[in-house]
Amino acid sequence: MLQELIISQFRSFSEFRMRDLARINLLVGGNNSGKTFLLEAIELLLAQGDPRSVWSSLNKRGERISDEEERRSSAEFDVCRLFHNYNLRVGSAFELTSLADNHKTQILRATLVEVKDQPLEDSQLSMFPQDVLLGGTALSLQYSNGSRSRLEPTILPLTERGGLSWETIRRRPSRSEDQRTPVSFVSTASLSTDEVVYLLSRYILNPEEEFITEALRLIEKDIERIAPVSSSGVNPNFASTKGGVVIKLRNIKSRLPIGTLGDGIWRLLSLALSLAKSKGGILLIDEIDTGLHYTVMESMWRLVFITAQRWGIQIFATTHSSDCWRSLAAICRDPKFGMEASLQHIERNAVSSKVFSGREIIIAAERGFEVR
Repeated sequence: MLQELIISQFRSFSEFRMRDLARINLLVGGNNSGKTFLLEAIELLLAQGDPRSVWSSLNKRGERISDEEERRSSAEFDVCRLFHNYNLRVGSAFELTSLADNHKTQILRATLVEVKDQPLEDSQLSMFPQDVLLGGTALSLQYSNGSRSRLEPTILPLTERGGLSWETIRRRPSRSEDQRTPVSFVSTASLSTDEVVYLLSRYILNPEEEFITEALRLIEKDIERIAPVSSSGVNPNFASTKGGVVIKLRNIKSRLPIGTLGDGIWRLLSLALSLAKSKGGILLIDEIDTGLHYTVMESMWRLVFITAQRWGIQIFATTHSSDCWRSLAAICRDPKFGMEASLQHIERNAVSSKVFSGREIIIAAERGFEVR
């Protein structure tokens, strides 16, 4: 598990450190304090310089370069958004470092470098999209695993506008996932229909199915079964953002689309599927309480703790909700959970988080302190 995260010149952070990490880590703080940026930093770092992780980070926020006067066949995303103060100059760099409980250190350094003009062999021409200036700027991604392993840098040429083109990403081989810690990211929008149907199809009629069903019963106790259904042949004009899944309720003869039960069920389904997918890895959850009523918060946290312990998952979640962190405090009163929790308060322009252990989370709740 990660014990410490150190950030330099990444997004809104000049220098930042998050320490004393536990199995369950709840990140709190005001709007635009950088909570979600920290989740993105962990995802980027553990991807070990895979160029698709950079694309994913920019894509999540819609940081696309748009030009009304020019239509381009390939989307471009604005790389400068990853750098502190949007610094897009040769030599600009950000660095992400993690320290783990097994003394393993991981470092990802991203640097803007100059690519000099040089003749290319025919076999190299297909590596570069036409709109890349071969004598311009490129993003260099260098990952190292302490002193034992240092991967060759991945060089991603940028367009003349400082954009990262999908054509560039597509031409770069993805890093092997064999030696990588599994990482899943659940955004505030939860999982897409395609992601839910894909994952549910993997777990149906397997041991994970009962776990997923039990999770949904936190909201609707009469759920008996859940199943994916094919969306092929559905008119896209009538496609649902929460389609592709049906449920069977006790005492109801016909199956029902999952959307009938509201947004909270979809959120819990996304969390349960992501937990199952993250065995032995790390799960990142932006605004974990989205769509959930305060009355199910404590049960949700109990499910998360038990599952994380059983499957060896480390969790980083964000929230703005007082109900969310106070429900976490209630769970921390159980000794087998309290020792495995931390609350990380993030303040804009601070150099480190303010850490609350499980015991301190309980005290803050009992005395009416505001830790958000």
